[in-house]
This record gives sequence, C-alpha cells and structure tokens, in this order.
Amino acid sequence: MWLRILIFFAVIAGVIVVIYGVAKYFSEARARIGKAHVEKFHDDEEKRADNKIKQIKKGK
Repeated sequence: MWLRILIFFAVIAGVIVVIYGVAKYFSEARARIGKAHVEKFHDDEEKRADNKIKQIKKGK
C-alpha cells in the first residue's frame, strides 16, 4: 500500500519536473529569438539612419 502511494507521488513529481523543464526550454528559446529580433531591428534602424545621412550629404 505504502509503496503504491510512494510510486504515485514519485511519478507525479517526475511529470512536474519534465513539464517545468520543457517550459523553461521554450521560454529560453523565445528569449533568444526575441533578442535576435531586437538586434536585427536596431541594425536596420542604423542602416536607415546611415542612408538618410548619405542622402543629405549628396543633396548639399
């Protein structure tokens, strides 16, 4: 009887640990993707600013 209860709680704990690990993995993956997206956005903004400066210099 006690062994069944112990195994039951061990299985529940194992499932919780697996779910936590999967959730943590996906949250880190999303953070990496988000960081890359932000860096690309800033690079694009810098390129646009450089192009505007070049256009202004050509106009003068």
